[in-house]
Amino acid sequence: MGKYQKFGLFIIIFTTIIFLIVIVIFSIQNLGNVTISFLFWKVELSLATVIFLSLLIGIIFGIIMIELIRFKIGKKQLK
Repeated sequence: MGKYQKFGLFIIIFTTIIFLIVIVIFSIQNLGNVTISFLFWKVELSLATVIFLSLLIGIIFGIIMIELIRFKIGKKQLK
């Protein structure tokens, strides 16, 4: 493994550790429960869980939209 590969690996590991520390701090500070009501359902979750789930849903929808746009552009180029 070369010098630059080791440095790159170090940066990835360091960034991951910092990210995990931030997630743990965020989760500890947002332990309070919130009630989510939708139509006939009521669910009580921690605030951190609600925020993470909202982020995850946003990322999934963003990826779907990007892929749909790529597909539409690719379809136009084939014509």
